[in-house]
Amino acid sequence: MASETLRPLQIELLVEDGPLKGSRFPLGLSGRTTIGRRDPAKEDLNIAIPSDVVSILHATVSLESGQLFVQDHDTTNYTLIRGRLCRGEKLSIELGDVIQIAPPKGPRIRIYKLPLGPEAPTAFPQQATSPPAVNDLLQQRLAALEQENRTLREQIDQRPANIEWAILDPMLADFVSRLERATQQAEGQLQIELRQAAGRLKEIRRLLDRGRRA
Repeated sequence: MASETLRPLQIELLVEDGPLKGSRFPLGLSGRTTIGRRDPAKEDLNIAIPSDVVSILHATVSLESGQLFVQDHDTTNYTLIRGRLCRGEKLSIELGDVIQIAPPKGPRIRIYKLPLGPEAPTAFPQQATSPPAVNDLLQQRLAALEQENRTLREQIDQRPANIEWAILDPMLADFVSRLERATQQAEGQLQIELRQAAGRLKEIRRLLDRGRRA
């Protein structure tokens, strides 16, 4: 029987320990998830880990022609892939495999397939603690708003003539309001991230308004 071809939206990464324990990250339409150290200069990471043992760009999980791979980016503290310490290598992995970023102190991340129906995944890791539903929702909301943040920054940098302030201003105001409400429900590091995201969006509003008045 031929094996099923995997699609990017079927794959999810679960952080099993460390400061992001219980967080889930979809592979997404691009078929790539980048992992590294949280750093203000590196805002395009999909999984940003607040740990000094992790390199700024540490590893990438990708789906290529139906096969999963992990690439270590010549890191200082290696990536543990299927029991092998790797630096600067790209190795194939399977569903259910666990990679460890900067072992032994860095987090373990499990790769698994999302259920296509109402049933839960049969190989879901029992040792991992699932996050509260509200944190799952807030994490997804933060990722979406960060993407909007980057898109708007690009628009500001390019200064296109067709920016419609009447459309952008209410949209940004709504984003900020939702982020501030979400911040009140969140805890710990997620609360900090949501507060920072709201601050960045407020700054974008100020920049756009200043450009409109110029």
